[in-house]
Amino acid sequence: MKHLNISRLFYNKTFCQVFSIIGAIIIWATVTLTVKTDSEKIIRNVPIDFSVEGTAVAALGLSTFDHSEDAVDITLSGSRGALNSVTKEDFLVTLSVGRVTTTGKHTVYIDVNLRDQNKNLTVIDYSPKSIQVNFDKLAIKTLPITTDISNLSAKNEFMLDKGYPAAQEVTISGPESVIGTVSSCVAKINDRKKDMAQTATFNSVPLILLDETGKAVESESISFDKDSVDISVPVLKIKKLPIAADFINKPSNFTDSEFAYTLSLTEIEVAGPVETIDTMSQLYVRYVDLKSVKPGDVVTLDIELPSGFINIANITSVDVTIPSNNMQQKNFTVNQFKFISAPEDKEFTLVTKKLSNVTLVGERTIINSITAQDIVIEVDFSAATLSSGVTTLPATITVPNKKGVFWAYGNYEVVVRSN
Repeated sequence: MKHLNISRLFYNKTFCQVFSIIGAIIIWATVTLTVKTDSEKIIRNVPIDFSVEGTAVAALGLSTFDHSEDAVDITLSGSRGALNSVTKEDFLVTLSVGRVTTTGKHTVYIDVNLRDQNKNLTVIDYSPKSIQVNFDKLAIKTLPITTDISNLSAKNEFMLDKGYPAAQEVTISGPESVIGTVSSCVAKINDRKKDMAQTATFNSVPLILLDETGKAVESESISFDKDSVDISVPVLKIKKLPIAADFINKPSNFTDSEFAYTLSLTEIEVAGPVETIDTMSQLYVRYVDLKSVKPGDVVTLDIELPSGFINIANITSVDVTIPSNNMQQKNFTVNQFKFISAPEDKEFTLVTKKLSNVTLVGERTIINSITAQDIVIEVDFSAATLSSGVTTLPATITVPNKKGVFWAYGNYEVVVRSN
């Protein structure tokens, strides 16, 4: 068996080359990791912590806002191993605010420290060493969001409603000196859309803050809980609608088509959603209570539009005049009664035997054709609660065998006694 002669290996050229390379690597690693040499390294853009919590500045109610720089470059010295492992997170960069006692811009010095003092690193320089910082009290304000759709226009026979923002208000915060100048917030649609004939939604419309003169307030120190909003802009169709009056307390045999009342306004121009306005042939004003009017009376009614409509004419009321020509009123004494929904489990007696001065109003021809025997007093028990003793119930005057333009004027009651 042959023995390995190590000394002879060093006379082998290939072995010597390999051995030299391995030895060099070992020596380099040993020096790099263990030998303390004075190497330097610059860590750039290390962020500054602008928090002043726990300082005298915070006790004054002040916060930091605008600043000239937000990071520093730090020069370090130390071993190569320590320098190679250091990161931005290893530093605590803070403001020295001990001399700040008032609001406004101040030159503030920067303090740089290692979070771990055992890293065997030394901060030998950093830049900048001071920065400009604005100190102010924090203000918070909530504003309603208005919209500006002036860049939009509608097609002929259509009009734009106002813009409806998806959010009704915005909350802003920032330095008191800046927030105090803000008086309103507007979301302006910048799209120049023309000839619109359908409702449209505009997404992510930016919010603009304005002062009391309407000038934009711009500051990077202002924070928003939202900086844009979606806006819906309904497109309405314009239409002229005839006006008609609606009546209550009229007899079931009242002929509306023959009732010649007059209106101070016969039609009105409105705008509304296409799917609604196209189904409308007229606009009713409500209500004229016939039991409260006589020939020649004038009743003023408010013009009320369906939801989503706009009163383009801006006329808010209309006068309804009850006709007086060929009209007559006449009083009757009536003693015919009809009971509706009378209780079957209780006995009652009608105390009122007749009604005097029952007034009928209507066209002369039909009023003259009506006699007391044509008139019936209807007494409805459906909403009544009868107790022992007497009860007063409302009564309705009817003329069942006549048809035309006539009605009973006034309110009527009868008295019943429960046995």
